[in-house]
Amino acid sequence: IVVSQMAMIAWWPILIEGLIEAGETGDAAAELDRLARHVDDTGMEIGGQLAGLRARLAAATGSPDDAARLFDVALRTIRPDDGVLDRGLLRHRYGRLLHARGHRRDAVDMLREAHELFAGVGAEPYRQAVADDLASCGIRTAARQSPLDLTEREQDVVALVRKGMTNKEVAAEMQDVEIGQQSAREAERQL
Repeated sequence: IVVSQMAMIAWWPILIEGLIEAGETGDAAAELDRLARHVDDTGMEIGGQLAGLRARLAAATGSPDDAARLFDVALRTIRPDDGVLDRGLLRHRYGRLLHARGHRRDAVDMLREAHELFAGVGAEPYRQAVADDLASCGIRTAARQSPLDLTEREQDVVALVRKGMTNKEVAAEMQDVEIGQQSAREAERQL
């Protein structure tokens, strides 16, 4: 039963988010009420997530004051062991609301927290979305290179290995390339 409850809680907020994004706020409110009743019945501790969903719904239905109040509740009640994605999205969405309401400094603080959370776990699409919102506030963030990105030299090695070269052949080829690059730099300096 615990596993099935965990699985239900995992997809239910995603469903509610999707309904809000699709503009189906009535259906989102009904699902949110069902989820809240389920949480009450089971004693699960996802109060921060529920408050965050309520805040999103309030913002989507044109109640920014209620949304801000609910985002504050969500931030106070979300737990440090809740998912990084949940904690980051909460801060990102609240930062966007604050910015839309003209509270730039608070928005930047909230967006920076979201940016740090996403950058810390390599959640690049989420980090980039927050970086874009920070840019709209006039704040630039350092571009992060994915740990999976290869340098040019590493890409060259991969290309040679894909051609079927042995380690010795790759090393010799790379040495020849390096010597050729050094010669080209020397020739440029002499000009």
